[in-house]
Amino acid sequence: MQTQSFKNIFVEYIKYLEIDLANSLINKTKFARNVVFLNNIKNIFLNLLNPFYIESGEYQKRFENLKQQINKFQLEATNKIQINDELLVKLELIEKYIVSNSKFKIICKEFYNSSKCFSDAFMNYIDKKEFKDFLPQQDDLENENIEEKVFVQSLLEFNNALSHLIISISSDSEAIQQKNIHSAINHLYRATLDNYKIIIRFMIGKISNEDIVTSFLSIRKQEFLLLGQDLKDKNINFYSPNNKKYEEKNIIQAYQELYKAIDEILKHQS
Repeated sequence: MQTQSFKNIFVEYIKYLEIDLANSLINKTKFARNVVFLNNIKNIFLNLLNPFYIESGEYQKRFENLKQQINKFQLEATNKIQINDELLVKLELIEKYIVSNSKFKIICKEFYNSSKCFSDAFMNYIDKKEFKDFLPQQDDLENENIEEKVFVQSLLEFNNALSHLIISISSDSEAIQQKNIHSAINHLYRATLDNYKIIIRFMIGKISNEDIVTSFLSIRKQEFLLLGQDLKDKNINFYSPNNKKYEEKNIIQAYQELYKAIDEILKHQS
């Protein structure tokens, strides 16, 4: 049931993609890069990693609503392409590369957590006027009464990840499957980092704390020294603002700890 549910969401994503590919480079109408659809797809997709979510009324309601919205979207769009017939999404590949892939599920969980952190930080600490240029379609989200706030750059990385996943789970070539699942993980990794980096960019100036600054600089220094290297599976030499000493940590864990430390300080300041 979990594997079939993933296939169902991919089918809806392909319908959306047929319109997005035909419109995103030639105009700025509602048919180009619709943030609402992408965010709804993201939330359903990430929650599907929990098999119990499928049995919930929330899943049924969200998925049926998404289907209706995308069907209406398709009927209204003038420019579209047809790729459904060329992509045969295979259940066994969804099982292999998504449902049973621990590495993929870990990066999805990290992306989910970073998205929640961004939404919380946006609502509580970030000056909306300063941030407006980073949310070009945020009004769309507000019109849909969605409480969650999203960083568009991060959401577009998720969109790129889904595109690679589609190719991975519809190809007959194992080399293409492996290449595209690797690319999907890379996009999710960048989406996670994008969330934490933009949060810290707009929060760090609100406090004066030597440990926070030292921690931030330790991450940025390591990012430069390891430029061009794949940091997903490596630890960096990170100054922990909590333990007040240098530690070896994954870069996502380092940014996450730094964000939480800043969040705690700002909570006590307010």
